[in-house]
Amino acid sequence: MPKPKRMFYVPIDDVKSINRLAGFSDMKMDSNRMTLFANCTNSKIYQFDLHENLSSSSSNIQSYTGHRVGSFNVKIALSPHDQLLLTGSSDFSSYIYRVKFLLLFKQKKIKRIIFRLINQQSNH
Repeated sequence: MPKPKRMFYVPIDDVKSINRLAGFSDMKMDSNRMTLFANCTNSKIYQFDLHENLSSSSSNIQSYTGHRVGSFNVKIALSPHDQLLLTGSSDFSSYIYRVKFLLLFKQKKIKRIIFRLINQQSNH
C-alpha cells in the first residue's frame, strides 16, 4: 500500500476548541506549488508551506477566519496572481482574503534564486 509523501494536520488546539472532529472540505495550491491552502470544517483556512522541512513543526501556519464552514460543500479558490483567497460560507456569504505570505516563504525562494545565479555564474 502506498504511503503519503506528506501529511498535514489541523493544529491540536484548534481541534480541542470545537469539541468535534475536524476535516478539510477543500484544498488548493498556489501557482508556484509552494503553498497549500486547506479549508477546514472548524471554519478556518490553513496556509501550509509545501517546501518547509518535513520534520519541522507546523508552528508557522497562517490561518484565515471569519467565514463559516458547516459542511464539506464549502470550497475555496485562489486568484490567478495568488494574492486573493476566495471562499464560500455556510452563512450564505462569500469572503475574500488577501493572502499573507510568511517571510519564511520569501526567504527560501530568494535563497534558491541566489543559489541558481551563483551556480550559473560559476559554470560560465
